[in-house]
Amino acid sequence: LTADSVVIANDAGVISSFDRASGMSRWQLPVGVAVRSLAATSGHLLVAGCADGRVFGIDVATGTTSWLYQTGGPVAASATPEGGVVLVPSGDGIVYALDVLEGRPVWAYRTGGPITAPAVVADGTAYVGGSDGYLYALDASEGDPLWQARLGSGYTSGPTARGGTVFVDTGDGETQALDPGGAAVRWRVETGAYNRCRPEPVAGVVIVATTFGQVYALVDRSV
Repeated sequence: LTADSVVIANDAGVISSFDRASGMSRWQLPVGVAVRSLAATSGHLLVAGCADGRVFGIDVATGTTSWLYQTGGPVAASATPEGGVVLVPSGDGIVYALDVLEGRPVWAYRTGGPITAPAVVADGTAYVGGSDGYLYALDASEGDPLWQARLGSGYTSGPTARGGTVFVDTGDGETQALDPGGAAVRWRVETGAYNRCRPEPVAGVVIVATTFGQVYALVDRSV
């Protein structure tokens, strides 16, 4: 969603924009390969990630391509806007910080495995979870590593950072709450199945939906 349009993409490789009020088609952009992620920036650009590793910066009003960047793996996770860059996780195990206006790389950081979930930024720190089972904390402006924490098996949900705590779900079926300053575990709860959606802290509880069809409301003991 943008201020006045709804943009969707499909496995046929077509990105389409519709007027939010009337539903009328505004533009279509064929890219030739499945589009796995879409994210709107605070400006006039839409960032689309493709199965062949390409990342498009698209003018949301006209559908024209403003820039194109090629990563080394499929881009399944939505980009995260942060200041003048967008953070793009890729299946090549690298998170790229691309200039939002030009698409040029500002910095890049390699993790130990493919990244399939979005990064999250809080208080100048970017948190990235990889399929190698680690959560990485990076300086959001420079990409320098701050710390990394072994969480168990790889996971796909991505982290959530809120209220001075980082919440993650592991591939071992645990929800963990971490100290953002150094990866110390504040609390953990075993749910028995991993979660494809980010943990969602709401009013003192953390909502977790598992691949077994269960939904948990966990007491946030870090509050």
